[in-house]
Amino acid sequence: MNRQYTWTAYRLGFALLTLAALIVQFLTSRAHPPFSPLNFFSFLTTLSNLLGVLVFLGVGLGARRTLAVDLLRGAVTLYLFVGFLVYVLLLSDIPLGILQPWVNAVLHYVMPIAVAVDWVLSPPRHRLHSRQASLWLALPFVFVIYSEIRGANIGWYPYPFLDPGKVGGYGGVMAYCAVIMLVFVAFAVLLTWLGNTLGSAAKKGKTRDLSVDEGR
Repeated sequence: MNRQYTWTAYRLGFALLTLAALIVQFLTSRAHPPFSPLNFFSFLTTLSNLLGVLVFLGVGLGARRTLAVDLLRGAVTLYLFVGFLVYVLLLSDIPLGILQPWVNAVLHYVMPIAVAVDWVLSPPRHRLHSRQASLWLALPFVFVIYSEIRGANIGWYPYPFLDPGKVGGYGGVMAYCAVIMLVFVAFAVLLTWLGNTLGSAAKKGKTRDLSVDEGR
């Protein structure tokens, strides 16, 4: 029971911290015109962290650990952790501008690590299959298409590597996106394998403990 309370506090704590960071940044951005709410929510980082908040709140407040919930947890873990890697490798040298340092730390470092730890120490209860995990790749794919179509119309892109004018045209965009998508695929495979392996070990551990208790 103590373990359950610990995980509840862990998930709710990080969910509220991340939600506070998102709200503060939204209010800060709104105070610096020109401000576009659609631009604010057109960052994959923002969307991923919002999903992370919803998942941690749901699971933390006692949502049933169904297959759908485990798949959603995996998707959030994938998006946030790959986002962490992309930020560290491609975006960390870009000035923060109006992005507050503590907010940046929460969204790009703290929450990604928190969901990764959650996945490892509290693995999915259902076995995941590659066909199911492949659905995780839909959001990044749609995000790139959306960003390119919208960016071509309004002249604004959420990330420099999506801007054809900054990476040598659409060929450069495609090259960056291809590499990043390979990273998504690799980590999707890793998360699926890790979740299944750790989940199976956890079930065997519970079965063994139950057998010991019944033998007393």
